[in-house]
Amino acid sequence: MKFQLFRSEVIASNGKTVCYVVAPCIEMVVDVIKEHYEANDIRLTRIATGRVDDSLGSRRQLGLQSMLETAPAGFATYVPKIGWMGTTGRRRSLTLYQITELNGDRTFIAAPNAEFASVVWGLSLSSDLNERRPFSISEELDGISVEAKEGLPDFLKLGTTGIVTWDNERGWSII
Repeated sequence: MKFQLFRSEVIASNGKTVCYVVAPCIEMVVDVIKEHYEANDIRLTRIATGRVDDSLGSRRQLGLQSMLETAPAGFATYVPKIGWMGTTGRRRSLTLYQITELNGDRTFIAAPNAEFASVVWGLSLSSDLNERRPFSISEELDGISVEAKEGLPDFLKLGTTGIVTWDNERGWSII
C-alpha cells in the first residue's frame, strides 16, 4: 500500500485549521481527522483535503520519501532543516511557546515542551553554526489578540508541531 501526503483544511467548532496527514487514500485521511477531533470533543463541520506529496516544491521535500515509506497513517509535521515527520498514536495537545530574541523579534512555536520548541527554532535559523542568538522562551501570550487567544487551545489540540503564525482571516497555521 503506497502512502501519500495530504493537506487538509478543517473547519470545526473551534475555527479553521490546516493539517497534513499521511495515508494511502482520502477516505483514510478523513478517518484520521475525525478520530482525532472526536477524541478531543471538537465538533467537525467540514474537511477539504487533497494530495500534495506530488506537488511540493523542492524546499519541502526533506524527509518526505522516508516518511511516506515508513510512517503509519496519521498526522505529519514539517519542520525546516529537519523535514517531514509522521506521528503516531493519539495526539496530545501542545503548548504555544514564545521565543524572544534580544532585538525583540518574536517567534511562536507549537511544541510538546520548551526544549523541543527551542530545537525547532534553532534549526529554522541560518546555517551559520557559529552564530550566537541569545533568546528567552516562555509560555506568555503577550501581544496576542483576544481572538487569537480564544482559538489557541483548539489549534494546539490538533497536535501539529512547528513555527506558527496568526492570521485574522485564516486563524492559526503552521509556517
